Amino acid sequence: MRVRPHPEFPRTAGKGFAVVANEVKELAKQTANATEDIGKKIGAIQQDAQGAVGAIQQISKIIN
Repeated sequence: MRVRPHPEFPRTAGKGFAVVANEVKELAKQTANATEDIGKKIGAIQQDAQGAVGAIQQISKIIN
């Protein structure tokens, strides 16, 4: 006795792959957007830190 796959199996399997591939593509887009957002936040934090260092240096000059 030989088992034969259902004739629609390749079509439905292909659709399943397409759904997964689309989800992976969407997750990649979200990751790229999140990475860009994180980069911007890091840049803002670095600028704030530089401003704080400058302010501390000015205060130090006034005290000394």
